[in-house]
Amino acid sequence: MTAHAMAEAKARTLEAGMDEHVTKPIAPATLYATLARFLEFTQGMPVLNRDAEEDLVLDGVELDQGLFRVGGNSKLYRKLLREFARDNKDVVGRLRSASPRQAQSIAHTLKGVSANLGATSVSDIAGSIERAARAGEPFEQYLEDLEQNLTPLCEQIESRVQAEVEGSSLPLLSDEELRNSVERCLKLACEGDIQVEDELRPLRESLKSKGFSQQFNEAMKRVEEFDLDEAAKLLEKIAGELKDNL
Repeated sequence: MTAHAMAEAKARTLEAGMDEHVTKPIAPATLYATLARFLEFTQGMPVLNRDAEEDLVLDGVELDQGLFRVGGNSKLYRKLLREFARDNKDVVGRLRSASPRQAQSIAHTLKGVSANLGATSVSDIAGSIERAARAGEPFEQYLEDLEQNLTPLCEQIESRVQAEVEGSSLPLLSDEELRNSVERCLKLACEGDIQVEDELRPLRESLKSKGFSQQFNEAMKRVEEFDLDEAAKLLEKIAGELKDNL
């Protein structure tokens, strides 16, 4: 799998001995069809499930396309949207101060990520910046368009997606249940098990009620960044304080 989509790149890939050449952004149907030619599948391509996304309409995002690229996994799609907003709020400022080589790298990353999410306008503008920077040409003329498209999108994601995820009402856990749940999250983090995210997220309100809102946010951020070693350290501190104070 590669970002090199030119016919010449595919020819070089096949000449090098590869079985096939699949380009980004990855379309699940294409990926599954390609793999099916070489492997035996017992299951077909995942079925899209938009139930949890029906009321989530973001200007500038083709929702069907974004969901399609993650195989209909709405939970993963929400996570990727939140990470996109978090990581790209300041991207215009970074591009303004970047060298042509740095700008090319930043724009390339933005182009690919936004395409995978279905944010086609942002992806197209990022592609224009990438091409201009690669050619050593000015790209500042594209920054205003990028800002006009990207800033509102990040704001929408932060207000709508975050609100929906955090708005789910779960009963507060008892002190013993909360201690046991944090200990379980700590164990998963120490083992490098990404399942810790599913276990930790529902503890938000219970930990907030005990004064651990900031600690939860820090630990959750580390988990979402797959920095489970640091997450384990933070969870160990939370577990220790819960043990001492509850």
